[in-house]
Amino acid sequence: VYKRQGYELWSMDNSNLFTCNNLNNYNLDNINHIYSLKKDSLSVETQLYIKTINSYKKICSYTDTKINKNFFVWRPIAPHNFFSLGDIILNTNNDPNGTLDTIVVHKNFCKIPLNYGSKSVSTIKTKNNTINFWRPVPHNDYYFFGDIVVLGEEQPEADNLIYSISVDYIKQITVESHNMIYNNISDNNPLSIWSDNNHFFTINNSYDTPIKNLSLIHI
Repeated sequence: VYKRQGYELWSMDNSNLFTCNNLNNYNLDNINHIYSLKKDSLSVETQLYIKTINSYKKICSYTDTKINKNFFVWRPIAPHNFFSLGDIILNTNNDPNGTLDTIVVHKNFCKIPLNYGSKSVSTIKTKNNTINFWRPVPHNDYYFFGDIVVLGEEQPEADNLIYSISVDYIKQITVESHNMIYNNISDNNPLSIWSDNNHFFTINNSYDTPIKNLSLIHI
């Protein structure tokens, strides 16, 4: 793959690692004997500690009378020492309190965002308020399942609105994991909102399915 000054570097399939070999082939064993870990035998040492809750605070609702579509955003209320993985979104005006279960994660297994970026991902203006969607930025090797809502023009004031978990506890799935909850109709400013099976949502400034195809494992 790369040759210079008497040696060559070889990349490995499905890996960021490499091996080095002398151009005179003195070290052929480096190339002929390459081993990889069996992924199906790997696991994390500690299982993810979660609970399910059914307590929520309503953040906002929106009705688009032009296309007769609406959505409702709720924020999970986690018990002591547990934290929310994000706001949830519904397309019916049914109170989820006491009826809808949502996963929350113990504090030892999650992290707050590094930040929320310099501006919101998208904005919807209503008669009485402004709905801003913000995307949290994770630490290295951590993952957020969705975005959050803030009413008004200010950035999120609190770090604890949404938490991420380690990529050790998630896996990639091949099927589409999100369904469209809402979309506007605009050539200049397209917007769509997508929800996963846990009702965590992602905003797209297009009508394309978001690249969010990860789910929880090691629970």
